[in-house]
Amino acid sequence: MTTESTKLNTQIYEEAAEWFVDFREGDVDPAGRRRFAQWLRTSPEHMRAYLELAAIYNEGPGLDPEHRWDVTEAAGTNVVTLKVAPMEPILAASHVARTPQRSYFAIAASFVIAVVLVTWVYSQRGLYATEIGEQRSITLSDGTNVELNAKTRLRVMFSDHARAVRLIEGQALFQVTKDPNRPFIVESENTRVRAVGTQFDVYRRTTGTTVTVVEGRVAITSPSPMPTDQVGADAPADFTTRGASAKSHGIEAHPGEFLLAAGEQAVVTANATLRPENPDIAAVTAWTQRRLVFAGATLSQVAEEFNRYNERPLTIESPELRTLQITGIFSSTDPDALVRFLKVRSDIVVTERADEILVTRRQ
Repeated sequence: MTTESTKLNTQIYEEAAEWFVDFREGDVDPAGRRRFAQWLRTSPEHMRAYLELAAIYNEGPGLDPEHRWDVTEAAGTNVVTLKVAPMEPILAASHVARTPQRSYFAIAASFVIAVVLVTWVYSQRGLYATEIGEQRSITLSDGTNVELNAKTRLRVMFSDHARAVRLIEGQALFQVTKDPNRPFIVESENTRVRAVGTQFDVYRRTTGTTVTVVEGRVAITSPSPMPTDQVGADAPADFTTRGASAKSHGIEAHPGEFLLAAGEQAVVTANATLRPENPDIAAVTAWTQRRLVFAGATLSQVAEEFNRYNERPLTIESPELRTLQITGIFSSTDPDALVRFLKVRSDIVVTERADEILVTRRQ
C-alpha cells in the first residue's frame, strides 16, 4: 500500500469517526443529514468506513468479555441507521489462514482501534462525560479543576480570549484558575455564568439551571431577570437587575447580568430567575462526598436525583405524588437506602420491578 493511499484511508476513517460521534451526540440537524448522505455517496469507501466503525464500536465489547482493554470514554445512543446491502465483516475477508485465537485478537484489536479513534474525536472536541453512578474529576489545560457528577456531559471550548464550557446535562463543580485576560464562562441551556477565579456548582435540571457559589463571585446572564419585587433589604449591595452595572472583587456586571456572591444561589427557569434565601451550600455540594441531601425536596426532584445513580429508574405513577416533600440524607452508592426509606411511608406504595421502581399512591 502506498503512503498516499494510507493517508487517504486514515482521512476517511477520521471523517467517519466525526460523523459517528455527531450522530451519537444527536447533534445532526436535517441539513447535516443531507451533508452526511452526500459524504456517503462520494465514495463506497466512505460507507464502508462508517459501517465498519459503527459495527466494531457497538459490537466490539462482546469480543472482550474479560475486559482486557480499558475503554474509559463512552458515547450516546443516537447512531444513524443505514439500509444497505450486506457487507463482509471487517477482517473477515482475508485470504490469510488464521487460527481462532489469532482471529479473536485481530478483531479485538480492531475494536480497540475503533474505540481509540472515536475517543480521540471526542477528546479533540473537549467532550467529557460520566455515566449513571459515575463521578469523575478532570483538570483542564488552564489548571481549572472540574468535578463531574453522575450522568453529566460537558464540552470544553478554550480560545486565546475566553474559556468556555457548555454543560449539556448533569451537574459539575468548578474550581476556576484565575486568568483576568480570559474569563471562564459556563453555559447551561439559556443560562450563562461568568467567573474569573472562583468555585461554583452548576446543576442543569429538567426544570432549569441552579447556580451555587462556594467561593468568590460570578456574573450571571439569564433569559428572564429576577423580578424587582424580589430584591429586598436582604439583597447584597452589588446586586443588579438587567441593564445595571456593578463591580466587585474584580468582576464587573455587564448590562443584562447580575452578580452572585459566595454562599448565594440562583435558580434560573424559562419564566423566572429566583434567589433562594440562605441556601444550604454544604447540601448542594454533598454529592462530591457521595451523599444525597434532601430538605423538603419534592418527590419529583428526589426521583430525578436518584435516577442519576441507579440503573433502575424511580418512576412516579401517581401525578399527585410529584409534589410530596422528602427530607433525609442518603448515600449515593446505596440506592436501596432511599427505596427502603420510601417503603416505610404510609402514604405511598413502592413496587420493585426488574426494569424500574414504581411509586404509587396508597389507596
